[in-house]
Amino acid sequence: MHSSPAQQSPDDPSNLSAMCIDSLKTVWRQSHWSQWWMITLGPLAIAIVYLGRALDWPYLYLETQVKTTQEFIAMPLVGIALLLFFITALSSGKLIAWLLALLSANFLWREWNQLGARHGVYVIIALIAFIWIKKYKDIVADFNRPGIGVAIISSGWTYFFSQLISKRIFKAQLGLPGLLDEAILHVQFEELSETVAHISLIIVALRLYFALKNANAPQLNPS
Repeated sequence: MHSSPAQQSPDDPSNLSAMCIDSLKTVWRQSHWSQWWMITLGPLAIAIVYLGRALDWPYLYLETQVKTTQEFIAMPLVGIALLLFFITALSSGKLIAWLLALLSANFLWREWNQLGARHGVYVIIALIAFIWIKKYKDIVADFNRPGIGVAIISSGWTYFFSQLISKRIFKAQLGLPGLLDEAILHVQFEELSETVAHISLIIVALRLYFALKNANAPQLNPS
């Protein structure tokens, strides 16, 4: 009598890791290089600050004006993303939309209460990441939809880039050159990079909404 190999649980870490890797490969294979344009948004924000200074546009390079303007538009931008994800979640019932809606609500809370929400924001992000990984088998099909995975990855990178700017990773240090005039422009870099990150989240929300809407649309049979 031959013993059958033990069945692995779908929630086994090795299975989840393999699923995540396969999903990333799928996103990479089905995407054209031009679809990754969103990863340039962070560096573009830096370039905009330099351009604003060169052209003497104060709302793009003077610290007070930039900070005031960007903080004013931050909440509406995140609010738009939250609304779109919430509508998508209600209409589709998809877990990916609910998690992204929770993430947007988390960012909105941070913009509303920057000091008080500082540590709580990271706790909620960790919780979302845990659910995302644990329930990835329920998310992977939607993540792999054309244009969705690449948008989510690019938006995540843009937020990560804004955090690198916030932590002043690109200042001159350890004998290495940093960004030009980073010492006097780092606040402007941070504010603009966060703004483009919020815009990238709106792009994700729009793509997900239309992708799921089209997927659920009734197919007409030719007569």
